[in-house]
Amino acid sequence: MRKTVVLVLLVLLPAMALVLFGAYNVYRHARQEIKVVVQNQELILARQTAKNIQDFFDTLKGQLVLLARLKPVQQMDPVADHIVSMVRESMGVTRVTIFRLDANGICTYMNPASALEGVIGKDFSFRPYFQEIRRTHKSTISDYLTAGGQRYNDVKGRFQALIIAVPILDDKGKFLGVLGTDVRLSYISEAYIQPVRMGDHGYAWMLDGYGRLVGHPNLEQLGKLSQACVQSEELCRLEREHILRGEEGCGEYTRVYNKRHEDFLVAFTPVILDDRHWSVLVSIPTAEAEDMVAPIFLRLAIISGSIILLFTLGGVVIAQKALQAQRLKQEVINKELEFTRQIQESILPTRFPQGEPFCLYAHNIPAKMVSGDFYDFFQIDPHQWALVIADVSDKGMPAALFMSSVHSLIRGISCQDWRPATMLARVNQQLSEENPACMFVTLFFAVLDTRTGILLYANGGHLPALWLRADGVVEKLAHTGMALGIDPAAGYEQKQVILNPNDLLVLYTDGITEAQSSKGEDFGLSRLEEIIKIRQQEDPQALVNDTLEEVKGFSLRVAQGDDMTLMILKMEGKSED
Repeated sequence: MRKTVVLVLLVLLPAMALVLFGAYNVYRHARQEIKVVVQNQELILARQTAKNIQDFFDTLKGQLVLLARLKPVQQMDPVADHIVSMVRESMGVTRVTIFRLDANGICTYMNPASALEGVIGKDFSFRPYFQEIRRTHKSTISDYLTAGGQRYNDVKGRFQALIIAVPILDDKGKFLGVLGTDVRLSYISEAYIQPVRMGDHGYAWMLDGYGRLVGHPNLEQLGKLSQACVQSEELCRLEREHILRGEEGCGEYTRVYNKRHEDFLVAFTPVILDDRHWSVLVSIPTAEAEDMVAPIFLRLAIISGSIILLFTLGGVVIAQKALQAQRLKQEVINKELEFTRQIQESILPTRFPQGEPFCLYAHNIPAKMVSGDFYDFFQIDPHQWALVIADVSDKGMPAALFMSSVHSLIRGISCQDWRPATMLARVNQQLSEENPACMFVTLFFAVLDTRTGILLYANGGHLPALWLRADGVVEKLAHTGMALGIDPAAGYEQKQVILNPNDLLVLYTDGITEAQSSKGEDFGLSRLEEIIKIRQQEDPQALVNDTLEEVKGFSLRVAQGDDMTLMILKMEGKSED
C-alpha cells in the first residue's frame, strides 16, 4: 500500500507542477495580450487627438495669414476691425482674441477690445515670438505664456495661452508688425483633451517640449511640470528618451500620489506645430486592464484540478489541453470585446435635453457585444446644437474601433467649423486617407438653431431622416452625398428646413427598417412612419422605447441581424436671444 501511495505521488506531483506551470504561462500571456490591445487603442485615440489639434492650429494660422495680407488690416483702416470680427467669428471659437503689435512690439489693436483690459499701448517686444518673427519674417507658435504679459499687473483678465503669430509685411517686404491670436490652454483641454475617455479611469493629456502640461482634464494642472503632478521615475525616463524628442510609442509607469503607488499603461504621439514638438498621451490604470484577466486565472485553477483528476484516471491530457487552450483564447477575445464595449458606451451620451426649446431621446441596441452604430448630440454655443447618427459598414470590434475614430473626428472638427457640408467633407477626407481596412460609414449631421428652428443638415449616404410636421405630414431628408471613407474628394451639399413647435425629427439606422419577421418580411420604412404618426403626441423617450418594442415584437423568434439605433427630437418652442 505504501509503495502504491509513493508511486501515485511520484506521478501526481510532476503532473500537477506541469499543469500549474502551463496555467501560469497562459495567464501571463493573457495579461500581456490585454496590455497590447489596450495600448493599441490608446495609441489610436492619441493619434486622432493629435491630428485634431494640429488641424485646429493650422486653420487658425491660415486665417491669420490671409488677414495679414489684406491692405485694410496692414494699414489698420476703420473697416479693418469689421473684417477681423468677421474672421474671428468664422473661426467658431468664442474664446479667441486677435491682436496686432506694431514694428516696435507695441500692442495697438485687440479684438474683442474687452478681452484684456489695459493691454493697448503695452510693449511686448520682449516676447520671443515677436523677436523671432521680426528676425525671420516667418510665422511661429509661442511656448506657453501668460496672455497680457506677466510683468503688467494692471492688465485685467490675463490667462494661460499659446500665441499663433504671423508677420505683417508690405508689398516690398517691409516689416510692419505682428498679427496674432491667443489660444487658451483651458480651451484646448475642454475641446480636445477632456472628451477623450478610455474605460472608466483612462484619460488624455498633452505636454509641451519642456514637459509642462498644456492640456489636461483637470484645468488646475495646466502650466505645471508633469513630474510635479505625476512623480514617476519611469515617466521621467520616457519623457527624456522618447516623448520630449517627438517620438511615438507605448510604455508603463508608476504614479505616486498621496504616498499611494498606481501603475499605468500609456501611449504617446507627437503634435507637430511648426518647429514645436508637443505630445499627446493617453493613460489608463494597469489594474483596470488586468482586472479583465483575473477571472481567467480562477478558471485556470479549477480546470487545472480537473486535468490532474483526469490524468490520474487515465484521461487524455493532450486533448483536454487543446480544448482548454481554445477556450482560454476565446475568453481573451471576449474580454477584449467587453473592454471595447465599455469604451463605446462611454462615448454615447446618456443625459438627454428635456423641456424647452426641445426634447430629445436616443437608444442603441447592438447586434453583437459591440456596435457599429452610434449617435451623438452636443452644444456648439448657447443656441446651436449638433445632432449625429451614423452606421459603420462592418460589425463587431473593427466597426466599434472605426466608430470611435469617426466620433473623435466629428468632435474635433466641429470645434473649428461646424457647418454640416464642410464637416462631412473634412471627416470623409481624413477617413479615406487613413483607412487600411477599407471601411466606410453612412452619417447624418445636422445643426439646430433653437432661436429660429432652422435645421442645417448634410446626409452622407445615410437613410433619409424623417421630419414629421405638427400637421401630420412626413418629409424625408434624403442624402446629399456619398458614404464617408470611400472617396477623399467627395463633396457634400448642405440643406435646411425649419422645425416648428410639435414637429418631430426622427433619425434611425437600417437595423430598424431591415429587421425581419419569421416569414422573411422587412419591418420597412412605412411601418416606422405609421408608428410615429400614431404616437406623435408622446414624448421622445416613450416614442423611442415603444417603437423599439414594436420592432422586437415584429422580429419575434428571429435573431437580431444588425445594430439598431433610434434618435427622436421634438421641438417644444424656440429659445430667446
